[in-house]
Amino acid sequence: MKFTKLNLYRTLLMCAGFMVAAFGSALYVYSGLGADAFNLMVQGVSGVLGLAIGTTSSLIQFIFLALLIFVSRPLIGIGTFGGTVLIGMVMNLCEIFLQPQLAHAGLLMRVLCVMLAPIIVGTGVAMVNLASMGMAPNDILSVWLFTRQKKLPYRAVRIIYDVVQLAIGLALGGVVGIGTVLSAVLTGPAIQAASGVLEKLTPQQMQTVSLK
Repeated sequence: MKFTKLNLYRTLLMCAGFMVAAFGSALYVYSGLGADAFNLMVQGVSGVLGLAIGTTSSLIQFIFLALLIFVSRPLIGIGTFGGTVLIGMVMNLCEIFLQPQLAHAGLLMRVLCVMLAPIIVGTGVAMVNLASMGMAPNDILSVWLFTRQKKLPYRAVRIIYDVVQLAIGLALGGVVGIGTVLSAVLTGPAIQAASGVLEKLTPQQMQTVSLK
């Protein structure tokens, strides 16, 4: 990738987006009131392996990345590697600094956190999409699965994909709750709303590479 101010801007936007999304994911997990499908699976695997949440997240993303290298290299971008590392790092930092605070917080504060989580995650995802440098392996894998069949629309494939992850997480001891519901209902609209705002604030050239 040629070094230009635009590419630097895109790289910074991508990194910031992954970090924002990771913080939102940490709010789900450490509030203890239910997480989105992927992080619910991460939570369950983390408990089985005895690893930190962020470390487990990166481990699963690396496994997905390894699979994608064999089956669908064109879908992989710089952001695929960046997301694999950054999300796990931020979630581990949140486990150190945020989790102790939420562990002693009242129910009202924790409910507020999971209500904010889909908005924060949606904003982070919108930033990553606008940067157009590649998605995290977990998201790319769902796209690849969609391309392997011709009967179902992407939305249906993604729902099945998420339900499978949720079932795995639940079977392994992940926490299902209000956060799980809010994630399913609000993340999509949050991404759409944040994308509209961000496109107005970014350079004109960025709008030609943004994902719709």
